[in-house]
Amino acid sequence: DRLEAVASGGATVCRLAGAQGAGLEAFDLAIDRPTPDARQKASMSEKECAATMAFGMEALAKQPDLLIPGVIAAEAHRDAAAIALALFGGEAGDWTEASTDISAAVERARGEGDLSDPLEVLRQLGGRETAAVAGAILAARVQKIPVLLDGYAATAAAAVLHAIDPDLIAHAVAAHVAGPGHARLLEKLGKSPLLSLEIEGEEGVGGASAVALVRLACEVR
Repeated sequence: DRLEAVASGGATVCRLAGAQGAGLEAFDLAIDRPTPDARQKASMSEKECAATMAFGMEALAKQPDLLIPGVIAAEAHRDAAAIALALFGGEAGDWTEASTDISAAVERARGEGDLSDPLEVLRQLGGRETAAVAGAILAARVQKIPVLLDGYAATAAAAVLHAIDPDLIAHAVAAHVAGPGHARLLEKLGKSPLLSLEIEGEEGVGGASAVALVRLACEVR
């Protein structure tokens, strides 16, 4: 289990974080209760979406110097692509190379809710992990803590906030880019990645790798 590997310190990202002197925490968002397939029904109720965003805000309780939110979920790429399609339009192939029909999820959601509301996009198409990351990014903005976005799903969470008000992610920088869909979304958000590692399956590695550049930039300044 990928989450257990991170929680136990056995994942690659754990060693990278340790080498950088960075702390690492894994949060279990009820992995025993997978969110529904967005092609069939909304991923979350309004109450669950709000509660999960609030849970994500709690990740800032220790007031870190830098937040690097990432997602470990089997369908994180699919959810991110569906959110991007709902927010920015285009074709499904613009956002994902996978065979999963994200357009069906977006059409189902459009028939049930107002997708001009970014939070409705999040509720309908994003998993709990994406909602928690959105909450964490929002809390970091309030606390004036810089954010390094790790991966497609974290970028999709930032995109939801950007659709509400672009200034909500003014404190966020893209750690790395992984794949054409992710690259396209970063372009829409006006974010240039610090690294181009093409890493999709090793959660957190891109973000942890970018810490070295952040440290170097701080030293130069």
